[in-house]
Amino acid sequence: FKAEQRAFVERLDEEEAEAAAAAPYAGRRGVLPWAGAADEAALEEDVRALSRDERTFCLPPPRVAHYAFDLDEARDVVAALLEIDPELSRARKRLAPRLSEGDFWRNYFFACAELRAARGVDAPIPGADDAPP
Repeated sequence: FKAEQRAFVERLDEEEAEAAAAAPYAGRRGVLPWAGAADEAALEEDVRALSRDERTFCLPPPRVAHYAFDLDEARDVVAALLEIDPELSRARKRLAPRLSEGDFWRNYFFACAELRAARGVDAPIPGADDAPP
């Protein structure tokens, strides 16, 4: 019985890992947004460009997009990004009075997830392209 139970638990762990790997990027994997790309330098440049565009932080994901974000799970990546990208830090300070911390980071990581999907690093975000114009 114990062997069967162990096998069952291992199978569940594998299924959870596969589901997490298939989920859109949201910082919770503990990796920077450009990690895993075939051309990490190019994706890093694109991600850094997001920090210079205020729309990145002010436009929420479309309502029909299936995008889950948990700021607590992304804190390590957030801290690393703030150290790496001074423009991101400036944007955060500039927009703090207008946006909650959670909305700021959710919108930013959604934009990162779209970039990763466009470059084929991750699967497209379900529903992201189905938003009304």
